[in-house]
Amino acid sequence: FLNFWGPVWSKTSVEDKIKIMTEINERVANIYGYSTPSLNQVNNKNYGSFAAFNWKLTLNPDVLANDTGWENIDTYFHELRHSFQHRAVENELTDKEVVTKKSKTLWQTNFMPGNYFGGDSAYYLYQPVEEDAWRTGMLFAREIYKLCKDHYQEQEDESWKQYCTLHKNIIV
Repeated sequence: FLNFWGPVWSKTSVEDKIKIMTEINERVANIYGYSTPSLNQVNNKNYGSFAAFNWKLTLNPDVLANDTGWENIDTYFHELRHSFQHRAVENELTDKEVVTKKSKTLWQTNFMPGNYFGGDSAYYLYQPVEEDAWRTGMLFAREIYKLCKDHYQEQEDESWKQYCTLHKNIIV
């Protein structure tokens, strides 16, 4: 996780960033004991996406190349959270994973046809699955930032300030 520190991430090649994200994905699978979605790259308007029908988590290589490490790790954990939500709704969680009945019911309803709003909708951020995924991505980014800040004590990370400014209207 120390690679996400701004001065380090900005000097990391896209190929190495993809390797870092792939290793994180594999470690998450080992920790929780389930098959995480495969990582793919697609150039589109999204930072990333998750598709339950083919179990793929997509990251945009342009975002990996040009955005902060914080934005990238947030996106990864945001999209991975969607896989968790789908597994929760399908009763496929491992014994190391827990979800409340209320959250499961809200997600199940949100995933029903016609109940999910895309990113271009004013309702997008306020639906249960997105509120939860945004919060999860930001919480992971914040915890990894704290880890890095402790490690790189003598350095300031301007990219963290950029990330916080970009997301100031979303409360964690």
